[in-house]
This record gives sequence, structure tokens and C-alpha cells, in this order.
Amino acid sequence: LVESGDYTSAFARAKEVPAYVRDDPLLTTLKPRFTATYSVTSSPPGAEVFVRGYDAPQDKWQSLGRTPLQSVEVPRRVLRWRIEKPGFETVERATRSAEDRWGANVDLLKAAGASANSVGAPGAIDVTLAANGTQPPEMVLVPSGDSEDSISGVPLPTVEVPAFLIDRTEVTNRAFKEFVAAGGYERRTYWEGLDFVDESGRALSWEDATARFVDSTGRTGPATWELGDYPRGQDDFPVRGISWYEAVAYARFRDKALPTVFHWMRAALPRNETASSLAASILPQSNFGSQGPTAVGEHQGVGPYGTYDMFGNVREWLGNTGPKGGWVLGGAWEDPEYSYLSAVAAKLIERSPLSGMRLMRSTGTATSSEAQLREPIDLARPRRDVTARPVPDETFAAFAERFTYRPGELNAAGPVTMDTTDDWIKQRVTIDAGYSGERLDVVLFLPRHARPPYQPIVFFSGAQDVVLPQSIDTMEPGFAAVPLDYVVKSGRAFVYPSFQGTYARFRAPWDPSDQLRNERE
Repeated sequence: LVESGDYTSAFARAKEVPAYVRDDPLLTTLKPRFTATYSVTSSPPGAEVFVRGYDAPQDKWQSLGRTPLQSVEVPRRVLRWRIEKPGFETVERATRSAEDRWGANVDLLKAAGASANSVGAPGAIDVTLAANGTQPPEMVLVPSGDSEDSISGVPLPTVEVPAFLIDRTEVTNRAFKEFVAAGGYERRTYWEGLDFVDESGRALSWEDATARFVDSTGRTGPATWELGDYPRGQDDFPVRGISWYEAVAYARFRDKALPTVFHWMRAALPRNETASSLAASILPQSNFGSQGPTAVGEHQGVGPYGTYDMFGNVREWLGNTGPKGGWVLGGAWEDPEYSYLSAVAAKLIERSPLSGMRLMRSTGTATSSEAQLREPIDLARPRRDVTARPVPDETFAAFAERFTYRPGELNAAGPVTMDTTDDWIKQRVTIDAGYSGERLDVVLFLPRHARPPYQPIVFFSGAQDVVLPQSIDTMEPGFAAVPLDYVVKSGRAFVYPSFQGTYARFRAPWDPSDQLRNERE
């Protein structure tokens, strides 16, 4: 069960082991791989703690007792937590399967440059419960801590992010209509200090800018509305079709602000999340690749501090501006899952139907770090120099040695045609992997406008293939951020193997703590 990644069943089976053999060396060795140990504390204490599997939101909550709880054992898996006490706002949490494993690897993490603040205590959940009426019920508290150091390969400065509140869900049509009804578009106080520019960068007056902020019938409101109102039945859908300027004005109306990229990332994912299992669990339960947005919170992709829909549904405006305007983040309903951390540049006046917002509020007085967090930032992925350069013969020999393999029969089955487009034929061939009797699928994209034999280009994918379970039906030449269809259009064959740990051979998301443990051992 452990080798197959079924830690929940392994945990249940281990509970059946009689007490007198629980010190068996094999069980002792295996237990850390399928068991997570948590401590849960709250202020005030006495809150009841419930838990259930992240991928099973329909399951009943299991009570673990009341805080403080010390060294509670649960299956090593991604978990949802619910901490509640009469008279206080209920707190939700989500933890990744690796959460309890950092403890054994703290020294390695610190040696790799992680700060003590970013590593945190292993398997520790500590919450501050807000008395009813003392905190906006639509917001959740994100504790202070270091910001993430990168986003989709773009380095970010590491800064201390003070504790803050952030909306549990995206702002809804119903909430935004209150702004419209209160004369938000007419009251200049909400728009003061904003430098309005059009798509070409030409300065606009407040009157000229707000005159553009109308719906499809010319009434004041988001671009996706009609006759000054949103579609019937979409009260709880995210408001969309708003510019950055409108988002800022609405935030001021609510005495809130747009989150910076640092606030947004801290609320969306745990620190040191890179390729960890929480994102892999959130994405399948988020609104991606669909026909349209849904009511906020309808999908069950909850973040580490209780936010919903940070990935998918609508892209969300950030408070930071950039070289070409502003940024939206998180992906929208029609985007592929892997775009969840791709920051998209957008003109500040752009009113895309894919873009909405969620808001934040600081919990204390403004600090110098707060001003630093809101400075303009460039989130565009840097271009890499991929120029090939000669190397000495001995270096080339070392490179070439990595590509040696044991020759043998492929025992190929197929091909099976999977799809046909104007540019290529997509086929699947199944071959021997060359080890352990395993077979692997190889997907071929063969050009329709060239004659064989084709020069093959073998593709080794990025992290998304080892983080997310996917079907080979979704394989394409490259992906949105790095399209590689030109390879096939140039007359070459694009060859996409399903390597161990990907597609049909996927068992569980790659866990960085396993790699650290193996290196330590």
C-alpha cells in the first residue's frame, strides 16, 4: 500500500496490527511514510478540531478532540481542517501531505537557504479565533511570514508579510452592485490619485475614463452586465469585466485594498510549495477548462488559510502595477490548470470578461514593508539564452554518457490514432520501458504536410506532469505558456513519452520532502 501511494489504506491497516507487534522493524520503518503527526493549538483553547481528506469533501468530518492537541496521528495525505468554538468564527485550513515531514529535514531546508520563519514548526497548526462580530465574516486571517521567493520561475524579493485579512471568495456581482447603487462611479473620492491612461498609454481625465466604464447597453457598470444589472441568477457569481481602476475604487468603497503579489501568494499556497502536493489537490477541485464561471465557493479548492477559488473561476487583479500596466493572477475558467500561477500582463483600463478581484485588509498600522510590497513589479518570465556553445571533448563525453541505454526490442503496440487536426495526426504507440516489465505510452504528433521519414524531436515536459494526474488525451505539443506546435508545422515529428510518474504512470504528486529524506539517508 505504501509503495502504491495509498497511505490512507496503509494507515487504516496499521491500526489493525496487534499492539504486541507494533514495534516490528519493517512497520517502524514504514510508519513515517504513511502517518502524519500534528499538534493543533488555538487562542482561546477549547476549540473542537475536525479533519477529513482533501480529495473527499463529501466525507463526514472526523473529530480529533479539543485544543490543545499534541501529536495526533492521521493518514499522511492532503487534509482539510475545521476548527470551531461557540461564539467565534469558524476557521478552515488545508495542509499538504508533506507538511509533517519538514520536521526531519529542517536542517537541510535551512542549509538550502530557507529561513526558520518560512520552514515553521513541523505538523503544527496554530489559529487565533476571532469572536463573532470582531472580524468581517467574509474574510479569513493569514498569519505573518516570509513571502514566496518566486512565481512561475520569476524571482521575487523575499520580504516579511505582516498578518492580514483576505476575502474568503472573489467579489460577487451582488456585492459590486451595492457599490454601483451607492453612486460609486460618480463619487470622486473613490478614484482620487489614480492616473488614468488608455490602451496606448495616453492620459485620460477622470470624466473620460469613467465614461468608458459602462456595460454592453451603455449603463454604468461592469462590461459583462446589461441594463445596469448582472444576469439573472448570478448574484453569487464573481463580478468580472472590470478594469484595475474599478477594482481599486471598489476596494476603497469597502475600506479594503487589492492584494499585492506577495499577499496573494501567501494566501494561496504554503511557503516552499514548489511542486508540492497542495496545489496538485487544489487544481482538480477548481474551475478550470469549463464553459464559464460558477458561484463563488461552489468548487471545493480551498487554500491553506480557508480561501476559495484563488485558482480558476476568474483571474484576479493584483495591487502591483508593472511595466505595461497591471497584473492578473490565478487563471480563469477557460484556462488550462497549469496556468494557475502564470501572471498575465493587462492594461489597467482593460475590462476582460475573464478578470475579477478579491480584496484584503491590513490588521495593523501601515508599515514600511507594506509600502515595499506595493511597489511596481515585473512578473514577466525572463527570456533565456538558449544559444548552443561548443564544449571540450571530455565534457561532451560526460554529457553523452548520460544518454547511454541498454538496447532491446520495443515490442511496440499500435499505432492508435487519437486525433487529427489540419497540421498533424496524433497517435499513441505503447512500448517496453526496458525495466521491471513496465510498458509506456508514447504519443506522436506527425506532420500532415511533410513526407516521412520525419526528424523526431523528443519532448521532456516540465513540473506539471509530475504534480498533476493527467490523461494522455490532454497532451499537446508544448502548452499555452510555451507553445511548440511549430515543431510539427516545420515537418518534424513531436514525440511525447509518458515517463515514470506521469500520465497513466502517475502514482502520487512529487513530494520534495521524500527527496530530502533520501539525500539525508
